[in-house]
Amino acid sequence: MVLSEGSIFSNFFSSKNLFIALTYRCNAFCEKCITRYNRFKNQSMSKDNCEKLINLLIENNYTGTINLGSGESLTYEFLLYFVESLLNALPEVKFRILSNGMLFSSQLPESFFSSRILWGITLDGFFNSELQNLQKGVDVEIVKENITSVCEAGFSKNLYLNYTMNNQNVKSLKEYIDFAAKLHIPKLFTTEIKIYEGFKHLDKYRLSKNDKSFIKKMKNYAQSLNFKYAYFDTAENEFCRKKCFNHQGYVSPIIDMDCSVAFCYGQEDKLLGNIFEEETFMKWNSLYGKLKSNDNAAENWCKKCSSLKDESDYFSVPLSLNPYLRK
Repeated sequence: MVLSEGSIFSNFFSSKNLFIALTYRCNAFCEKCITRYNRFKNQSMSKDNCEKLINLLIENNYTGTINLGSGESLTYEFLLYFVESLLNALPEVKFRILSNGMLFSSQLPESFFSSRILWGITLDGFFNSELQNLQKGVDVEIVKENITSVCEAGFSKNLYLNYTMNNQNVKSLKEYIDFAAKLHIPKLFTTEIKIYEGFKHLDKYRLSKNDKSFIKKMKNYAQSLNFKYAYFDTAENEFCRKKCFNHQGYVSPIIDMDCSVAFCYGQEDKLLGNIFEEETFMKWNSLYGKLKSNDNAAENWCKKCSSLKDESDYFSVPLSLNPYLRK
């Protein structure tokens, strides 16, 4: 299956981002995470499918960014093979790899520090005391040591940090900002804790009005420093997600561990078929054309996006993909 101009594959492989779940294994246990309830929990993509996916991406000369997440990518035994194969064969492809930082260090193979790889390290607190009852398996002090070792080895531009804010760790926000600034990390993010439907026991960690006022002050502080980019989601005014399909290539398809395909991020449960079947691309292309040309259809599609909060201030969970959340 090879891309040609106007083919059923062209729109799919013109996407600026692909999300690929190579594994659902993780070395941590996070109360807020739905991955541990996924239908593929503790499973990984087979080597056979990994090889077939590599070949498919090469055959269609993919030039966008491959985002690796879901589980802890560094636990996947074929990660280096997957990344090196595509870096060597596709000179324009880039990677964004998400990690909790426990296995991330300057001792990783050199290929992992290519200028075409960006690591996203998420911190759920700046001190271990802030992780109590929220996260197990992560030692923040080790993560900070790992980040420091990578930056001191000259790779600070190869990563960004994300701080998941709640009312336990917001008080350490300045320490987080100063840590990133000292290590010359160019981009930092702060995002409010996402609480999914069925996770009401986490309501006690929601940010207060005073917390959000403090965050706005910290945003101003961060922007006074020498960051290339500093994002604070709770401090943004009238934030509105652009409709992805209004611009060529901005839809972000998902390729799951079993190589099933979902149309876009936020609609993971709308499965179209297997990545190795032409019918899947026909369905994807048909839906892409419909949403791109019909504003009403696009609006209705976006309303069902699981990346948006519902009226009760919870994020929706596709139970078809997370059956272990069913009571």
